[in-house]
Amino acid sequence: MSIDWATEYPRIAAAAAEYAVDPFFVAAIRHAENGGPGIEYGVESAKGGSYAEQLAGACATLRDRLAAYPGNPFILAISVPVRRLWYRRDFIMWFAASWAPTGAANDPENLNENWFGNAMLAYSAAVAAGKVE
Repeated sequence: MSIDWATEYPRIAAAAAEYAVDPFFVAAIRHAENGGPGIEYGVESAKGGSYAEQLAGACATLRDRLAAYPGNPFILAISVPVRRLWYRRDFIMWFAASWAPTGAANDPENLNENWFGNAMLAYSAAVAAGKVE
């Protein structure tokens, strides 16, 4: 399934700004999941939800995970949008372990095994290019 970034990225950027998270990483989540209608962000519990609900759920989860990340030096500034602060590989790996855990019951084809690598590549490419393509 191909993602229409020209349509989706402006929505991602707006939601990410509202939740004070990095829009490039939200786009990386979307890229790694690549789900169809109702599961765009791969969130089984919100299956059937609108795109906006899926996006808000992804942003809220990311914000909450950032706040919970052990040793997060920005925990006091979590509600303040930070520009040009990229998420490190160790945070992304930690996030992946809860967002798309390997061996999950709802992942019979074990696709979650590839989630971290796919998200990391998409995120790194966006950061390097300064845009999502």
